[in-house]
Amino acid sequence: MAAYRIIKTAADTICKGGVLVFPTETVYGIGTNALDRKACEKVYRIKGRERSKALIVLVSDMNMLDRIAFVPEKYRKILEDVWPAPLTVILKARAAVPKRVTAGKGTVAVRMPDNATLLSIIRAAHVPIVAPSANPSGLTPARTGFEAKRYFDGKVDAIIDSGRKGCGVPSTIMRIPSMRVIRQGAFTEKQIKKAFGSR
Repeated sequence: MAAYRIIKTAADTICKGGVLVFPTETVYGIGTNALDRKACEKVYRIKGRERSKALIVLVSDMNMLDRIAFVPEKYRKILEDVWPAPLTVILKARAAVPKRVTAGKGTVAVRMPDNATLLSIIRAAHVPIVAPSANPSGLTPARTGFEAKRYFDGKVDAIIDSGRKGCGVPSTIMRIPSMRVIRQGAFTEKQIKKAFGSR
């Protein structure tokens, strides 16, 4: 019941345009409703993030992905098999995604996180959420609830403290369909080759 309340409270916070700090499979993240431009602006402000940098968006399933991005059919089954995982893919964004989230680039970086609590929150909120790392820009991303609170206590609407979580390495970011790796992270080169082959 306690877990249910945490998930419901977190989802309600997101739906109301609030900002939440939460654990992911990599590091702690800070986020809100990805479809709410004003809410996303809060994340930029709280982090001190440059407006020219786009925000990673998290989804809970492929239907939610289709709401925000155009997915080349040849990669759909691959993503279904790979996700959830610390692999973020850059796709052409749909009109529903605010330009604040894409930084006006016309593309959106999306991941299905490998964290059960976070996936439950996204499902309960029924909206994708932005999720840059939980740290003021320029500082080390939080890996524990204590570090997250030290950065953001009193600055966000809620912090989900799950202790030390994640591998501490950011997700790998890859552009589709060019297959160009923008950032090598927790999803290894070997895993990319196994999943995508020579496509």
